[in-house]
Amino acid sequence: MATEQEGPIVHEGDDNIGIKSSDDVAPDKTDTSEAKGTSATQADYDAAAKPKMTSTAQSKNTDTSKSKTASTARRTNTSKSKAASTSKRGPKKTSHEKHYRISDLRTFTPAKRHRFLRWFCGSILIGLALLTIMCTILHNDGEAERGTWWESNEDTYTADLGHADEVAADNDAVHVSVGTYLETIKNISIKNSTFEESMLVWFRWDGSPDLDMANHFQVYKGAINKKEILSQSTVGDTHYQLVRIDTTVNKVFYTSRFPLDSHQLRTYIESNYDATQVAFDGDIDNSGINDGAMISGYDITNHQCDITAHQYKTTESDPTLSEPPTDYEYMTAATLERSGIGTYFKCFIAMYGTTLWVLIMLYIASHHRVDPLGMIPGALFGTVSNIMVGAALLPDALDMGLLEFVNIWGILTIVVVAIYIIQINNIRSEYGRNDEAGARFFGRGMFYLATGFALIGNIALPLSAIID
Repeated sequence: MATEQEGPIVHEGDDNIGIKSSDDVAPDKTDTSEAKGTSATQADYDAAAKPKMTSTAQSKNTDTSKSKTASTARRTNTSKSKAASTSKRGPKKTSHEKHYRISDLRTFTPAKRHRFLRWFCGSILIGLALLTIMCTILHNDGEAERGTWWESNEDTYTADLGHADEVAADNDAVHVSVGTYLETIKNISIKNSTFEESMLVWFRWDGSPDLDMANHFQVYKGAINKKEILSQSTVGDTHYQLVRIDTTVNKVFYTSRFPLDSHQLRTYIESNYDATQVAFDGDIDNSGINDGAMISGYDITNHQCDITAHQYKTTESDPTLSEPPTDYEYMTAATLERSGIGTYFKCFIAMYGTTLWVLIMLYIASHHRVDPLGMIPGALFGTVSNIMVGAALLPDALDMGLLEFVNIWGILTIVVVAIYIIQINNIRSEYGRNDEAGARFFGRGMFYLATGFALIGNIALPLSAIID
């Protein structure tokens, strides 16, 4: 009996007989594992096929990586530096912080435009009105002081010279020729309303040997401090007397243009004999003034002599008088003008400093978001106290004039600047940073206006006092 053999039958000469091909055999778990193994082997092969990096190449790659890292760090630091710089400078300006020009005024809202124009135009009108009034007063006073000797005559009691001549002619009065020579002006005290001078006085007449003019004259509105008879002689029927006198004369100084003032110093030689006894004839050709006569702070610009007469208003109950007596006078006049501006700056230097200070405050307020209002009161106090510098040189009863006007102008400048700063602060409070440019526009306009008026006023006022 034949024995059955298990497994496939193998025929001689055919190796593939009875063996199924791989395509016919379903894959199992063992085949999957082998495929994975084959795939891993291929990856290792590919990796092995690639050329290995040298140590130099690896070093280059490392340096490149470090360079990129450093560059990135530098860019980061630069960005941080820019950010820090931006934070120091403040936020970047936006479009609403632009700088307005005067041509942009029409683009303002009506309320803003009206506010600016109201303050700007109102300040101009009020400032010009006040300045015109003050300059007119100063100019008119200067014209009166520089007028003719008679138009600005300060004497209260002045008689018509013609009337005195009639009285002398009716009473056959002795005609006496009188002359003077002004040697020096010793002192001027505006505060005490006096001036002191030394002069020569001479008298010459014919006949009447009993007439003694050297001891029978006086200085009208003054006192003779010292009198010295230098010469007296008689040649034939002609009598001559020469006297030197030191006098103190009372004078009401007009201080409306102080400290750029000018004054007419007048000395009246009055006869103690009235017009019924003596009539003065002026020896004007021989009268004069010493070229070396001078007074500190003044120049003598004019000198003139003339005859006048003075009539009293009472007979003093004298039964021999039918009317108040009339006396002849010989007037010697000299005009003094300020020789420099030293006294002027002495009186106003403090006020100029405070004015400059408040203008700087207004500039700061208009160009920066700063409130300097607290610095104004000190400047105002300095300006007010500055008045005392000039007032100490003048009588207690002051005339309204240059000294007061310049100080008033300085005080008004400070007060107006304070008001402008308040308005700038109000604009900033009302609109905030949304209209910072508008506040600066208002402030700059007021700054230019205040500076202009400060300069114009401090130039126009002194010029009005000295220009003919």
